[in-house]
Amino acid sequence: LPENNGLILPWNGRVFCNPPYGPYVKTWVERMAVHRNGILLIFNRSETAAWKTVWATGDAFFFPEGRTCFYLPDGTRAKSGTAPSALIAYGESNVISLRNAGLIGAFFYRAEICNGVKISTL
Repeated sequence: LPENNGLILPWNGRVFCNPPYGPYVKTWVERMAVHRNGILLIFNRSETAAWKTVWATGDAFFFPEGRTCFYLPDGTRAKSGTAPSALIAYGESNVISLRNAGLIGAFFYRAEICNGVKISTL
């Protein structure tokens, strides 16, 4: 683990969390769900275990149009991610910030989880 592990350091105030992609995304999602003040940026892989927590705890969801691009420390644009991304707001002030960010995409408030038959069993 890195010397400055954000999973064990204290989180104060509004947090922007873009966890390292890999097997520990669910742990970061759970940490944000407990902290309840921030915006989480993760891959839009809504069928994963991490997303079960996202759906149950997020206050608002934003699915940007196109792929998210990142920039290297020298300002050079890096390649886009290998999957679409999603931004999830936790806390009312972050819902407002996400809604008013001026980004193109789909925004909606808290998800309603429906119970029934799994589509994969049909």
